[in-house]
Amino acid sequence: MSQTLPVLQVESTVELIPLLEVYRFLRAGFTQAEVDADYQNEIVTMLLDAAIKGTERTLNYDIRERQWLYTITNFSSCVNLPKYPFVSLETLKYYDVDNTLQTLSASAYSVQNRTNVRAWIDFDLSLVPDVYDREDAIQIVFKSGNDTLLGDDRLATLLAVSAFYDDRSNNGKKYPAASERLLRNHRFNNF
Repeated sequence: MSQTLPVLQVESTVELIPLLEVYRFLRAGFTQAEVDADYQNEIVTMLLDAAIKGTERTLNYDIRERQWLYTITNFSSCVNLPKYPFVSLETLKYYDVDNTLQTLSASAYSVQNRTNVRAWIDFDLSLVPDVYDREDAIQIVFKSGNDTLLGDDRLATLLAVSAFYDDRSNNGKKYPAASERLLRNHRFNNF
């Protein structure tokens, strides 16, 4: 039923972990002025980005807020949204029988969002129109991610940055076992 799930908007620009905190965790002993001027900022920023991506993969959910396009071929009574945590439904459009893109009336659906469960959309099939026969007949644009990194998730990410910093030949490709152990009980497994 699903066609594509491209990211429509690059991750948010919220600083999940300030560079000064990363440097202090690395025991580099830098002041804010030295961090601002440090030539290694680009390297440490790339390592932090790799660590956050590894944390997201391990947890199986989005940390940074992103906007997604989810397409389906036809309406059904319930459509599960494939990303967690759900933030908001931005648009819900469909191609009518004349192959013209239309916005679906909000009275034809409701979004269900529960804690620790992927969000879904319930459609009132008596109110949804017929759609043109195409792979992307229905286009659902939604946001996921919560732009926060706290507790064990934050510590696991900092440990990953430290491991990547100490072994730069790794290039952030192998997520550290210590970080994985910290995150194992936080992994989102609802499909």
